[in-house]
Amino acid sequence: MQDIFLCSICNVSSGACKEDCKYCTQSAKYKIDIETFQEKSVEKVIEEAKIAFNNGALGFCLVT
Repeated sequence: MQDIFLCSICNVSSGACKEDCKYCTQSAKYKIDIETFQEKSVEKVIEEAKIAFNNGALGFCLVT
């Protein structure tokens, strides 16, 4: 039997990236129908981390 390490990711910013990666919806250079924000509050990140932990995630990665 193998153990599985569950990890969750959290977008700290969305749709505001200055890079021009053709495959990524996070780039500000493209008009994509996603929620955009510059920076998520620390309180919101902690809230999401607690939700992830309560749902079995042992890791929590921040994506900027």
